[in-house]
Amino acid sequence: MLRLYLFLCALTCMHLSFGQLLSLKAERMMQEDPEWKVINTDLEHLDSLLQIVKDNFVLTEMNSDQMDSLVLFIRLCDQPALIKLFAKPVVQHDLALNNLEAEYLREFARQYGQLFYRSQQLNFNYLFYNKNNNYVSNLSRWKKELARYQIPEGARVLDVGNGNSDLFKVMIRKFHGSEIYLNDIDQAVLKALKFTLETSKRLNRILKKNNNQVFIVEGSYAGTRVEHLTFDVIILRNTLHHLQNFECMMESIKQSMLPSTKLVVVEIFKDEGSFCPQGISSGYFYELMESQGFVLEKVTPTSKNSTGHIYHFTFPRPANPTFQAID
Repeated sequence: MLRLYLFLCALTCMHLSFGQLLSLKAERMMQEDPEWKVINTDLEHLDSLLQIVKDNFVLTEMNSDQMDSLVLFIRLCDQPALIKLFAKPVVQHDLALNNLEAEYLREFARQYGQLFYRSQQLNFNYLFYNKNNNYVSNLSRWKKELARYQIPEGARVLDVGNGNSDLFKVMIRKFHGSEIYLNDIDQAVLKALKFTLETSKRLNRILKKNNNQVFIVEGSYAGTRVEHLTFDVIILRNTLHHLQNFECMMESIKQSMLPSTKLVVVEIFKDEGSFCPQGISSGYFYELMESQGFVLEKVTPTSKNSTGHIYHFTFPRPANPTFQAID
């Protein structure tokens, strides 16, 4: 019994060591990423500009603590705190004395916020994917949702706007002899997916065992860049409301649709409780899809307790063979 316990402990240590090594490799790759270098360069530039503002700022009615708070709120992009601070008469007096406008400093904060968002997104995609490249969060829920998509065995599937989804990890476990195309425009997502497939021995064993293939495709705002291929199922999971060029993207998707192709759209609309700023209403969604010639076959809930739904569409009209996606 003791030998078994020691053996299991050794296995655990080996697993942790491998996981730590994988995380270090992912972090090193992230730091070598050109986008990460640009973010850090821009951050250093902002810091130097803000330091110049602080060094040349003449305090008369403001105290040093208020000045430190101002700099901190700008770096944290804490707009509510900045608005509250700018409302104080002593701050207004010193800003006017230094010929600085509150909006100018708020713009500083917005730029910090944008850099923070980009760095967090890159960090998440590299480190989350690569620390958890075998792990599927809430596997049973994903399996139940995937079953509602009704994807046939051996299908060629296109997932548009794959993002951080664990869906493909479930598909390669469930399906056999399938081709799965993961399509996204986010470079960090694409790099992380590629790294995951290159480094995860377990996922590659599952792919080989089930005779599945995964392809990573960089799309564009106006097209999938796989218009030359046809698919059995095309998935838009929480993607449609983010499309910046809906008509062009739909035309691109229709190029890959046969009369038998199923377009699976998963959405939670504003009238169903979506808090996404880009969210749309269900009525507008139906109008958009109908205007593009899609025929709604059926609607099912994503899960038993979810407010979101799965919409199954077909496209009976032949696609325009001369269409080309615009970058």
